[in-house]
Amino acid sequence: MSHVGGQRQNRTHPTGESCSTNLVNKILPPDVYEAFSKYVDAVVKGPGVDEYTLIEKILDFAKSEFNYVVFDTAPIGHTFKLLQLPDLLKSWLDMLRRQRLSYVKLSKNVAKLKGEDYRGDPLLEFLEETAKKIDAVTQVLKNPSRTSFFLVANPEKVVLDETLRFIERLTEIGIPLKGVIMNKYRHPTNPKVRRLVEKISTLIIAYVHEDEDEIYGVEKISKIGAVLMPVINKLTTLS
Repeated sequence: MSHVGGQRQNRTHPTGESCSTNLVNKILPPDVYEAFSKYVDAVVKGPGVDEYTLIEKILDFAKSEFNYVVFDTAPIGHTFKLLQLPDLLKSWLDMLRRQRLSYVKLSKNVAKLKGEDYRGDPLLEFLEETAKKIDAVTQVLKNPSRTSFFLVANPEKVVLDETLRFIERLTEIGIPLKGVIMNKYRHPTNPKVRRLVEKISTLIIAYVHEDEDEIYGVEKISKIGAVLMPVINKLTTLS
């Protein structure tokens, strides 16, 4: 994938529904929105609709001219839900599409009986186009030549347990993990922690030691980037 630099921006909306409604209003003209209001309501209140905007962004970045796009993701639980989102949205859209196809079939028969031309169904077209976009994002996320996932872990039992579980989950959903960066590293004295570190030792690509200064600001980020990038470049094949 490509690189996007800059600070993380937090955007809030009064409600998730208002954000989603704005999205649907932008896609469908007012007369179509009114005619298919119950289907639009189902879309607005469906799972992960707000996150769909991020799905579109991922696809936009994948088509961009950047060499890398870097996503600094949320904690593990939230990140796993986000990575599952394309598959969940696809299943949900397939269900809506099947329901809409039944309506379209009926509409075609009614138009035929009336001797009228069938004008098509904008909502069905929207659902099919959205499904194609989600398929494209899934292909990007699961393609090891386009996507590389790196985990950052601390040498603590709870964190390492969670990291191991997350590595298994990534494998289950087909997301390519390329390595683990061990942060705040110190030689583990706790035997349980030591065993956990050994379990992921083949995945660890770098150690950031505990006694190093906090990595904050452009200068320090650039310094550690100069150390990490040669290693990451060796592990990453970009198309």
